[in-house]
Amino acid sequence: MTQAVVRDLQKNRFKMWVILLSMAAVLYAKKENPVITGINTFESKDRHGIIINATEPLEYKITSSQSPPQVLIEFKNVKYGMEGAFVKYIHLPPVYRVEARAMLSGGDKVQIRFDMDRIVDIQVDRNGTNLIFSWVPTAVERERRARARQVNQFDITVSINFKEAELINVLRLIAKQNNLNIIAGEEVVGTVTANLKDVSLGDALDALLKVNNYDWFLKENIIVVKPMDQQLEGELETRIYKLEYVDAGALSAALSNVLS
Repeated sequence: MTQAVVRDLQKNRFKMWVILLSMAAVLYAKKENPVITGINTFESKDRHGIIINATEPLEYKITSSQSPPQVLIEFKNVKYGMEGAFVKYIHLPPVYRVEARAMLSGGDKVQIRFDMDRIVDIQVDRNGTNLIFSWVPTAVERERRARARQVNQFDITVSINFKEAELINVLRLIAKQNNLNIIAGEEVVGTVTANLKDVSLGDALDALLKVNNYDWFLKENIIVVKPMDQQLEGELETRIYKLEYVDAGALSAALSNVLS
């Protein structure tokens, strides 16, 4: 084999490597990062959870903080495929709010935060390209969830935008707008700042009341607001909104739960 032939073979081999490397670069460049397309909730008999929908498997890092109780999930090499910022009030105790946003710095990163009443052990599973974050609620939390489902039978969504408004006035407005029966004790005071859009009634009540350490329950189609984890004693002066057409027996039964 002459030197000229050897040189030609070497040149052709070099050209072939250049072509292969170019093709690999093109294929790599065309590979797109996964896209987060949605966030959904689920509940079963024993677990509550949140599903992160994506086009491809996701890389993530999960951290938590105690004050305030939060779980933070950061995704790398991923695109944010939802329109605008995602903020949703949910009622899957102990999680009551989920927020997702694209991070402005550091490339393709997305951050999802769970706001909670308490930190809980979260189990992470994969279902195809989706990530499932789930936890076991306490008996009290399951009861709260059942209560929220009960009040959601009214099929009411709440949209309000207040800054440092009197809590009692916000409750009055919700009652008036939705023809509801809401009873609040004289000691229910405080201010609230909220921007809720198309939130279920149960989730809205949780979001508005928990920041001021109040709770609520439904009795005979009457929503009663009271201090959280406290059984009221003695005769209580009440403020009553939209109680037209309420059966007297139903009202008496509702009040008996907070008066002793």
